[in-house]
Amino acid sequence: MRSYIGLLCIIVAVSVAVEGGLLQRWDCVAFDTGWRNNPTAEIYVVNLDGSGLTRLTNNNIADYSPAFSPDGMKIAFISWRDGDGAGYVMNADGSDQRRLSMPNPHPRDYEDMWPTFTPDGKRIAALRTYYPPADTVFFPVNGDSEEFFDVGDCNGLVGDAGGAYGVAFSPDRRNVAFSLDIQEGDLASELWLANADGSGAHRLTKDSAHSYSFSPDGKQIVYSLWTEKERQIFTINVDGSGHRQLTNDDRDNHSPMLSPDGKQIIYVSGTHSSEPPGLDMIASHIYVMNADGSGNRMLRESDLGEESPCFTPDGTGIVFAAGPIVNGYIADADIYVMNSDGTQLHRIIDGEGGFSLGPSLVSGRLVDSYGNWHEVAK
Repeated sequence: MRSYIGLLCIIVAVSVAVEGGLLQRWDCVAFDTGWRNNPTAEIYVVNLDGSGLTRLTNNNIADYSPAFSPDGMKIAFISWRDGDGAGYVMNADGSDQRRLSMPNPHPRDYEDMWPTFTPDGKRIAALRTYYPPADTVFFPVNGDSEEFFDVGDCNGLVGDAGGAYGVAFSPDRRNVAFSLDIQEGDLASELWLANADGSGAHRLTKDSAHSYSFSPDGKQIVYSLWTEKERQIFTINVDGSGHRQLTNDDRDNHSPMLSPDGKQIIYVSGTHSSEPPGLDMIASHIYVMNADGSGNRMLRESDLGEESPCFTPDGTGIVFAAGPIVNGYIADADIYVMNSDGTQLHRIIDGEGGFSLGPSLVSGRLVDSYGNWHEVAK
């Protein structure tokens, strides 16, 4: 039987006092080596300068999709070690690996995917797929029973379409963005918004919105939207006003992310040889523009396909994956880091898979994943 809860979002950033001084959290990434399609995928961490490579899981069974907690002390991930795709959590050094998903007597009925911590670090949200419906499930890190994200019936649409998924948390603790697949003519993954407790759910778009995230002040959402000219980048205020298109070209533009100071947006822009977008990729590069859509430019020339760009917490660098384009897809992507202006590129590690950034401590101040500085007393 399902139990339902609302969601309370609280942003925290903490440091850890240790003998001899303050423990500095890494400027680092956690990454996996191949996702679920590689039965021996494992999770590693490495510093952004390429040092400190450490293997955290060692099962020869797929462990993948790592995500740091806001304080950098824990990592959530998905594992098939029990014969089903289940949510797990461990300490950032790989110790105390614990399953959080409830027992699944029928592994082919559903699978948990894409874990992410809530901003208070106390729960982990994951996408639970039921082939094909999907819903968002929360795992309390302390081991309490899993609970589903309750946003009501969304004007009677949830019962027909499944639950909310793809949740994104606002840094001001006020809102949660999520998707619903609504069948009104054509199936569309619409963008919805709710209060932090799950109440007041309302639709922001009636089109297929993807890869959305909040501005640092929580007042806007940047996202990609299917148009007649492939995917384009838009912004919208959380009250539904100010809907604005930022890109308008023949490229496929997606995966936007605002810089920690809210002044720039990085995104992926690609070209394809056939429809629909996402098939037969020819090129895929990281672009940057000002938050109002001006100053659009490609960051660097490359023969590789680039994907998954992410600002480092202090905004000075960009971490991304890149690999050769083979048969229309990016294959064997490695992880790279460069300055936010595209200079000083270097490869962190050879590793085909996903990655997540850890928070960092700079000059006695901790910067969280939303770019907010917090003074740290020694």
